[in-house]
Amino acid sequence: MLAMGARTRRFTSLGSGSGKATAVVVFAVMLLAGCGASGASTSEAGAPVMRGDAAGAGCEAAKNSWTATAAVGGVTRTVVFTAPSYTSPWTKFTATSNTGQSATISTSASSGSIQVRGLTKRANNTFIVTGVTANGCSYTSPPSTTVSVAVEVLAAPGAPATPTVAVGDGRVTVTVAALTAGGTPASYKVTAVGNAARTCTVSGASGSCDVTGLTNGTAYTFTATATNSGGTSAVSGASQPVTPRGTPGKPGIGAVVVTGGATADVAFTAPSSDGGSPITSYTATSNPAGGTGTLSQSGSGTIAVTGLTNGTSYTFTVTATNVAGTSLPSTPSMPVTTVYSLGDTGPGGGVVFYVSTSGFTSDGSACGTSCHYLEVSRTDLAMSAWCSIVTSIPGTTDRSFGAGFSNTRNMISGGCTSGAGVAARAFSGGGLSDWFLPSSGELLRLRAARAAVGGFATVPYWSSSAAQYEWRFANLVGLSDESTATSHKGYEFNVRAVRAF
Repeated sequence: MLAMGARTRRFTSLGSGSGKATAVVVFAVMLLAGCGASGASTSEAGAPVMRGDAAGAGCEAAKNSWTATAAVGGVTRTVVFTAPSYTSPWTKFTATSNTGQSATISTSASSGSIQVRGLTKRANNTFIVTGVTANGCSYTSPPSTTVSVAVEVLAAPGAPATPTVAVGDGRVTVTVAALTAGGTPASYKVTAVGNAARTCTVSGASGSCDVTGLTNGTAYTFTATATNSGGTSAVSGASQPVTPRGTPGKPGIGAVVVTGGATADVAFTAPSSDGGSPITSYTATSNPAGGTGTLSQSGSGTIAVTGLTNGTSYTFTVTATNVAGTSLPSTPSMPVTTVYSLGDTGPGGGVVFYVSTSGFTSDGSACGTSCHYLEVSRTDLAMSAWCSIVTSIPGTTDRSFGAGFSNTRNMISGGCTSGAGVAARAFSGGGLSDWFLPSSGELLRLRAARAAVGGFATVPYWSSSAAQYEWRFANLVGLSDESTATSHKGYEFNVRAVRAF
């Protein structure tokens, strides 16, 4: 640095020049550390003399000197300046760093300080100050002396506030708030009280972290310390006690018993772990979907599952629920098929009127030798003759239970183009095409279940069983009474379609 005498002579000679209104302005900038001591030497912290230029037509020439000192700072540095007086008063000053950050103050005073924020820690910076007068003249200083690098000494953080907590499954989320005292933390360490191995770290001035590996059902409290380059804070107060709670383990699955009426009883066993909170209920669910059941208790038991579709094969799973949520489902049960009961709606939309656990044969039906049910259409078809022709048709005289489908098939193949058999085979309830005219034996079974079906007319119903000894006649069965008869095939009587499954 030049000695003051030399600098003064230099700027005096410059100030005596002529030409445009430029003049030497000696200008000072003082950088005050926000929290650190000066790293500059004594000579650097002296009073360098700087030029100043006047801008704008009719502006006064720069005069006198501005003094400056420089000291290190943090990301915010204070620029202190002293400017000369002019005829037109000052209105504002702007300090700008060599890295582009700047700040402006509005003042009529010829001295003051400007805080420039957002600087890089420990960076080498220079600053210029531009002053503007009321008549629009601006005077800009040359750069200040460099603010040299120096190690900043930060204050250790103060003790954090008591952390807040939220429970999870085998974990607790701990939140620490930003400090209001001491240095700014770089991080926090959270520790479970009485269990120093269970910790987590929050990076930054505030935030949250999860302490994991905790035991569900055990109460914990938590403390926090804050750390920066200045040191580690005192320990915070302990949080409120909280108890991690997880969802229960998977229940065990037991036997499934079909009870009829589209219902099944699903047995289960309680899981080995309740997740740290008592189990409040169990839920059984069918696959395919459609049936569920819930039982409110903590131990093993049996759940009644309703809403099933008869004739459908199902498996079942069971879940357990506590305050934390619902467990994973159990392993699936063995498949079972729900059964139809008398009076249920069958697959074809009709009414089930016959149930056989051992099974029966319906020759020609889709179920073949493994049929278990008969259903009947809910309404009568149009009254009609037995057949469009009155003749002997082979294979139509069987009156036994299970013979209806084959009788009806033979009626059509034997020449019937209309009549009771044709109408019954054409019926498509439920979108199914295996309906037929029942044999006289099947009509007797239907009459026995008439209370479950209902809606029968007083006029008898055609069977598919032709009379054995008189080829012009076929058998009739009264469904609203106990009558049976034979009649000429050309006469019209009631018709109901049935199907086996």
